[in-house]
Amino acid sequence: MVSRELDSTGLELSLFPVIFAFCTPRDIATDERRVEALAPTHAKTAKFFRASAVA
Repeated sequence: MVSRELDSTGLELSLFPVIFAFCTPRDIATDERRVEALAPTHAKTAKFFRASAVA
Protein backbone atom coordinates (compact mmCIF):
# COMPACT_ATOMS: atom_id res chain seq x y z
CA MET A 1 0.00 0.00 0.00
CA VAL A 2 1.35 3.40 -0.97
CA SER A 3 -0.02 6.16 1.20
CA ARG A 4 -0.05 9.86 0.50
CA GLU A 5 0.95 12.07 3.37
CA LEU A 6 0.04 15.72 3.67
CA ASP A 7 1.52 18.12 6.21
CA SER A 8 -0.33 21.40 6.46
CA THR A 9 0.26 23.83 9.31
CA GLY A 10 1.54 21.09 11.60
CA LEU A 11 -1.38 18.73 10.96
CA GLU A 12 -0.28 15.45 9.41
CA LEU A 13 -2.86 13.65 7.28
CA SER A 14 -2.33 10.26 5.70
CA LEU A 15 -4.46 8.83 2.88
CA PHE A 16 -4.29 5.79 0.62
CA PRO A 17 -5.74 5.58 -2.89
CA VAL A 18 -8.61 3.29 -3.85
CA ILE A 19 -9.09 2.90 -7.61
CA PHE A 20 -12.30 1.64 -9.17
CA ALA A 21 -12.12 0.55 -12.81
CA PHE A 22 -15.10 -0.16 -15.04
CA CYS A 23 -14.14 -3.11 -17.20
CA THR A 24 -16.78 -4.00 -19.74
CA PRO A 25 -15.69 -5.68 -22.95
CA ARG A 26 -18.65 -4.35 -24.96
CA ASP A 27 -18.21 -0.61 -24.50
CA ILE A 28 -14.73 0.80 -25.01
CA ALA A 29 -15.71 4.22 -23.61
CA THR A 30 -16.76 2.62 -20.32
CA ASP A 31 -13.70 0.39 -20.30
CA GLU A 32 -11.42 3.43 -20.11
CA ARG A 33 -13.19 5.00 -17.13
CA ARG A 34 -11.86 4.82 -13.61
CA VAL A 35 -12.49 6.62 -10.35
CA GLU A 36 -9.81 7.30 -7.77
CA ALA A 37 -10.80 7.97 -4.18
CA LEU A 38 -8.65 8.61 -1.15
CA ALA A 39 -9.38 6.86 2.14
CA PRO A 40 -7.92 7.83 5.52
CA THR A 41 -5.05 5.70 6.77
CA HIS A 42 -5.59 6.40 10.47
CA ALA A 43 -8.27 7.68 12.86
CA LYS A 44 -6.75 11.17 13.16
CA THR A 45 -7.15 11.76 9.43
CA ALA A 46 -10.69 10.34 9.40
CA LYS A 47 -11.68 12.62 12.29
CA PHE A 48 -10.26 15.67 10.47
CA PHE A 49 -12.30 15.01 7.31
CA ARG A 50 -15.50 14.19 9.23
CA ALA A 51 -15.19 17.50 11.09
CA SER A 52 -14.52 19.35 7.80
CA ALA A 53 -17.52 17.85 5.98
CA VAL A 54 -20.43 20.14 5.17
CA ALA A 55 -23.63 18.89 6.74
